[in-house]
Amino acid sequence: MKVILDGVFNHSGTGCFAFQDVRRLGPKSRYADWYQISEWRADGTFAYASWDGAGTLPNFGRDAETLNPGIKQYLFAITRRWMDPSGAGWPAEGVDGWRLDVAYCVPHGFWREWHAYARGINPEVYTTAEIVGPAQDWLRPDEFSAVMNYEWTYPTLSFFTPHPQAIGAAEFQQRINTLHARHEPGTVHILQNLLDSHDTGRVLTMLESTCPPFSGWDEYFHWAKAANNPGLVTRQPGTRAKQALKLAVAWQFAGPGAPMIYYGTEVGMWGANDPCCRQPMLWSDIVYDDEAHGYHGPLPQATPRRPDGELLAYYQRWIALRHAESALRRGSFRWLPTPNEHTVIFARELGDTAIVCAINKGDHATALPAWPGARDLWHGKPAPTAVKPHSFVLLRLPTGVFSQ
Repeated sequence: MKVILDGVFNHSGTGCFAFQDVRRLGPKSRYADWYQISEWRADGTFAYASWDGAGTLPNFGRDAETLNPGIKQYLFAITRRWMDPSGAGWPAEGVDGWRLDVAYCVPHGFWREWHAYARGINPEVYTTAEIVGPAQDWLRPDEFSAVMNYEWTYPTLSFFTPHPQAIGAAEFQQRINTLHARHEPGTVHILQNLLDSHDTGRVLTMLESTCPPFSGWDEYFHWAKAANNPGLVTRQPGTRAKQALKLAVAWQFAGPGAPMIYYGTEVGMWGANDPCCRQPMLWSDIVYDDEAHGYHGPLPQATPRRPDGELLAYYQRWIALRHAESALRRGSFRWLPTPNEHTVIFARELGDTAIVCAINKGDHATALPAWPGARDLWHGKPAPTAVKPHSFVLLRLPTGVFSQ
């Protein structure tokens, strides 16, 4: 197991010791330059920038290039404390990587300095940035290893949603191609492909609510807020949503990238955006009260809250397949011809291994090309001739099929 720590290097809370000291001592505080303070007032209060715009998350001090020296030194000390806890130069004792919150808000100059410092402690440290738009400016040799790949999330949800205006296979492929073209091929393999997170609606709730196609963060983020969307369906999701999720998971695990699973998605947790998406984890050895209240008040009927063992087993099967098949982790990727707008077919190739995945979200079966000798990896039998409705196939092809 590897441990990645969540770091917030853009702001603190107002309860932070440094901010409290500034409140007590004003401009005489040794931490006065740790924050973005724009005005010191005669009554002892002061104006400052905050990430949330409401004053509860004050921004750290900075210029256009980097963070101010005091807070920078403190963040570097935190970094060393977690990466080399004994101070003996043994990074194996520390965390293996960092996920950096709202990395797009922090100047690039700081990230370059910080990465040089962190990689000086452990050259193999893995860093991933929270970026909600195009991320190529942060994925550079002197900055981040990877990002939370929301630019993958938007077209993925837009294709697999049961919404009547869901995008078709051609647009889905084009949007994925555009995303991949922004990055080096090796980088694509380690981008964190996610279906939901602590800042979004749970993916099962999005699919149960037949979310519309999304092109960017703002519409995606706000649509899943229960306060903004009275039509959001926040009850326990049904069979259709679960099946759509399974198809999206097939793409997440068989396609290029590093699958990122938000806690509880693998056991069927549901909920609108924050705070509903941050409910306690469901464990099989704990008995939970039924869900009797929704965001807008009491529910017509209480809903049992328990982990979905069948969905968990599905995730575990995909994880085992990725561990067993190197081509699914590191193989090249290419689209194969698809006969309709409801089906995508793609190949992963590594050395002599070729694996093909076909995903059909439509209501009718899709015929497959004849690949003599192909085997169904999921079921352990000869390849079928078609992909059933709302299903997928995962095939291992005989050596040399694509070179013939």
